Amino acid sequence: MHPYVIQTIAATRQLELLEEARRRGIVEAARRQASGPDVTVRFARDTDALALDRLAILSERPVPEGRVLVASVRGEVIAAAAVEGGPAVYDPFRRTADAVSEICSEAKALRGRFAWLHLPSRLRTA
Repeated sequence: MHPYVIQTIAATRQLELLEEARRRGIVEAARRQASGPDVTVRFARDTDALALDRLAILSERPVPEGRVLVASVRGEVIAAAAVEGGPAVYDPFRRTADAVSEICSEAKALRGRFAWLHLPSRLRTA
């Protein structure tokens, strides 16, 4: 499927979900704080490829390439950033500012270290 079509479908679905949440009065619950001890920061794995694609579509940014750090809450990936730099991708339906700040700080600290560590080609070209 063409990337523009996927992006259009995702944007339409985003609007539908947000409107449904507003009608039900659960917007505040959907935008709960994602920080503190619940957030786990780790390197991305092969199994995170779909989650990274989803975050890239939701945040309208390219999938981070190279060594990628992800922030997850109870196993769900909510944000990701490349160690080498570049824009982070995140879930716009959650308050992920603290998580994004944390992974960007970790990525900056790791730049130049672990140069031998490379991710599988699926995550580098996603």
